[in-house]
Amino acid sequence: MDSFLSDDKKILVFCLDDGRVLFRQNEKEETKVASLTKIMTVWLALEEKNLGEKIIVNDEMLKGLDDFVVAGLKAGQEISIEELAYLSMLPSAGDAAQALAIATAGSIEKFVEKMNARAKELELGHTHFSNVVGFDEENYSSAEDIGKILERALKNPEFKKIFESFDFYAPSLDKVYKKTFEKSGAILGGKTGFTYEAGRNLASTALVNDANLMVVDLNEAWSTNNHIENTLKIYDYLGENYTMRKILDDGDRIAKITVKDSAKKELEIFATETILRFLRNDEELVYEYDGVNEIDKNFGLGDFLGTYKISTEESGVLYETNLWLEEEIEFYPYWLWNTLVGATLTFLVGFLVVKWRKHKCVRRRGR
Repeated sequence: MDSFLSDDKKILVFCLDDGRVLFRQNEKEETKVASLTKIMTVWLALEEKNLGEKIIVNDEMLKGLDDFVVAGLKAGQEISIEELAYLSMLPSAGDAAQALAIATAGSIEKFVEKMNARAKELELGHTHFSNVVGFDEENYSSAEDIGKILERALKNPEFKKIFESFDFYAPSLDKVYKKTFEKSGAILGGKTGFTYEAGRNLASTALVNDANLMVVDLNEAWSTNNHIENTLKIYDYLGENYTMRKILDDGDRIAKITVKDSAKKELEIFATETILRFLRNDEELVYEYDGVNEIDKNFGLGDFLGTYKISTEESGVLYETNLWLEEEIEFYPYWLWNTLVGATLTFLVGFLVVKWRKHKCVRRRGR
């Protein structure tokens, strides 16, 4: 990917299925994110409001949006939460976003408090919100933080459906609204953001080789469509070079340990889950068991045996788990063993003494 991404790009590429970052560049750098702000706005509103709920638009919801994209809401108009959510995400309408915020928290200021509280909860160290629309002043985030917000928001099925929609008919306005960019390539859904200071931004998802991926691309030149073009190039690159690989299958043997002082000579431990990871096609997997190689009567049920991990040189540790003794092993009873050994030794000594005495007697008679 380095071949088509310049060093100043702020990029995060993430696999939603296995939770791994596939590529990162300047991902912690704080920057203006424009209307990507509305990802948080819509997600939080949907957590508290029902889609079918109707609200009445008031003047406060329409203030301060000069030169900003609006859906054309009018004071006194009745509209549903569902419509406001779609209008906020698809055409990126500022009036819809402010209406959602006020309907949810009573004021934009109180809703912004909710946004920053959620940012703190998610431990977003490079994010601060000052408004629900995406105005630049005191409103910033990073590629990594936007990725964390979107990852969590996509767990809400209502949000996910809206995020992946490219057109929507708003009955209250009797109009079809379209997303700010056309569906193309592997892209499933996305949200753009634009101001002259923030440049062009895109947070998107795609299905590539059976893997659900996310790309956050920030601050592309405002005079280009590089936020779309670079994102498509990233997904194409991943499609050509990566696949979802089964690195561990349920039932695979992951360790074999010698058992001492028991009729059971070996303890085999098997995987109890199937693990998939989205990896480069040429990555070589390394399987490693690090633990005891022999167990004896001093081990009991539940004792720690060691760790098992799977890694590659490029990606590091992909999977790691602790192994415990989960099988009751019957060891030889040592009191009986000692008794038998003692009796056997006594018998052998006695037998040798008797033999020696007989042999001595025979020699004497021979004289």
